[in-house]
Amino acid sequence: MKRLVAFFFSLAVSAIYGQDYEGFIAIGKQAEALGEYQIAIAAYSKAITMEPKNPDAYVMRAEPYRKTEDYVAAISDYDKAESLHFSEQFLYNFRGLCKNNAGDYTGALNDFDKGLKLVPDDYTCLTNRGATRITTGDLAGAKQDLDLALKINPNYETALFKRGMLAYNAQRFSEAKPYFLKAVALNPDEVDGHYCLGMICVAQEDFASAIVYLTAVISKDPTYTRAYSNRAYSKGHSGDIPGAIEDLSKAIELEPVMGSFHSDRGLLYANSGEFNLALADLDQSIKLDPGSAKDFYVRGMIKMELNMKQGACKDLEMARDLGYPDAANAIIEVCN
Repeated sequence: MKRLVAFFFSLAVSAIYGQDYEGFIAIGKQAEALGEYQIAIAAYSKAITMEPKNPDAYVMRAEPYRKTEDYVAAISDYDKAESLHFSEQFLYNFRGLCKNNAGDYTGALNDFDKGLKLVPDDYTCLTNRGATRITTGDLAGAKQDLDLALKINPNYETALFKRGMLAYNAQRFSEAKPYFLKAVALNPDEVDGHYCLGMICVAQEDFASAIVYLTAVISKDPTYTRAYSNRAYSKGHSGDIPGAIEDLSKAIELEPVMGSFHSDRGLLYANSGEFNLALADLDQSIKLDPGSAKDFYVRGMIKMELNMKQGACKDLEMARDLGYPDAANAIIEVCN
């Protein structure tokens, strides 16, 4: 329905504005506002054929390319606009973003530098350069950029989140937490900020608070797999084994090829005395990750509990060969 509305809208706009450059620019803008990026690209392309030396249409077409993650096409349009003497600061900022997302970090930094030379106090460009510097490992430069961006605009949510991530990745959780708290206060629907707050609480073994933050993530994005798996971890450490199993089951439903989810649920089943369910999960985990020494060890111990000595010893020997530290002693105790 939305696409049909956009189509008829474009026809109406075309009738009003006529088949000229400005008419197609108007169609492109309205289609872009509706999220109909392919229609926008087509309209801007038609405008370009009419005025191929006008840089504005290239700049406008680059934006829907960027939003549809066609970064190569977007960069090409920004390059063309620049060659036609378009040198507004935002071109360098957006082209830098595209280059960053395309993996050209040196090119991205060069563009952000150009943008900041034109407008030194552009906190969005500072934030983007800071984010790229994080990726390239220039953490001191990233901190300088992000701190300056927040000095200019203390309420810029993206800079707050990136600054929090800078500290979070260095495991400076007490430093990271205030940035995430402010980011989610400014935007309560911000999912990743809530997730990071939850993970800080997990690291600090504040499992009750972790469950609150991770529940907030799940309420906003029910497909956020890591939120289920880490809430399961928190529930398990809080004594809520059924709740932990339920969360891991949801994580497995969302991402069935993640062996660690089966492994963790199998361990919970084993601790609950549900050995057959535990074995089924561990079988699947080992199928997905045949190099998991821990899973062979746990499965071997469960089989021993079930008087399946031959299978138990085979698993324990495999765990030993894969380097699990307790396997050798277990073999001496139960297999010899």
